[in-house]
Amino acid sequence: DVYKRQAWANKPEVLQFEADPEVAVSEWTTLIWNTKNADVILLEGLGAQPKQVAASGQQMVRMTETKTFFLRASRGWAVALRLPEFLGTVVDPVTVTILHPPDMRIWAEPPEVAGQYVTLNWETQRAERVLLKGIESGPLPVEGSGSRQVKLTASKEFEIAASNRAGTTRDTVTVTVRFEPKIWAEPSDMEVGGTTTLFWQAEGADSAEITGLGQVEPTGSRQVQVSQSTTVELIATSGGGETKRMSVRVATHEPRLVFLGTQNVAADVDHGIRSTVESFFRARGYDVLAAPSQNARTLDA
Repeated sequence: DVYKRQAWANKPEVLQFEADPEVAVSEWTTLIWNTKNADVILLEGLGAQPKQVAASGQQMVRMTETKTFFLRASRGWAVALRLPEFLGTVVDPVTVTILHPPDMRIWAEPPEVAGQYVTLNWETQRAERVLLKGIESGPLPVEGSGSRQVKLTASKEFEIAASNRAGTTRDTVTVTVRFEPKIWAEPSDMEVGGTTTLFWQAEGADSAEITGLGQVEPTGSRQVQVSQSTTVELIATSGGGETKRMSVRVATHEPRLVFLGTQNVAADVDHGIRSTVESFFRARGYDVLAAPSQNARTLDA
């Protein structure tokens, strides 16, 4: 009983036992300890057998894997008397974790665009610093996970670089910009002097020009009057400096006059009257036919 009371009164204490909680592979960590009322101090985890150390001290260890070390502080006489461990020994653990390089990924929504905004998204784990590269302003420090909208005029690659003490990992995404100008006419075939509507689309263009109209907005429409068959060309230049030419053919034809009688049989028009009528319309560019014709103007006899 005397020995037990003495053991309680002079129980060993571990005042300090610590190390860097995280290190990279092959980095060194320093175990630091300080004890009180201990005659025998054993450091476990350095090798196959515990190492006896001083009451206070330091030990550098090169880490190759996550590991837990134990500091066992005992009173010598308590060990000699084989007293229960809780009376004569204190055990304190410390764990050193191997830090791995960050995990991360970057992706774009949508991965292909036509001159509009794209959203870059990224996620990282175990990163102490994250940089987004490919932005016009240069490498941009960003949060570990996030998103950012950018407007593109040409295909471009973006990179996310995540770093910690263990190293740097990178991931990239390429956003493809489609530059496909289009132009068309409705209708594309009409009588001389008729009106058609030109439509065009040149998303992603810095400039657009149409023959006969000059500079135009990248996307739009315009009504035009056509006096003869012609080819209309759209010339569009992207923000990346790429120029493309697209064209549409607008055809015209002379108006036609057809004399019809009952049930589409050629009319038996008085010779004098017919000659006068034909002369009148021919002088104005009309074809005078004796039978029905597609796209014809009809005059009932």
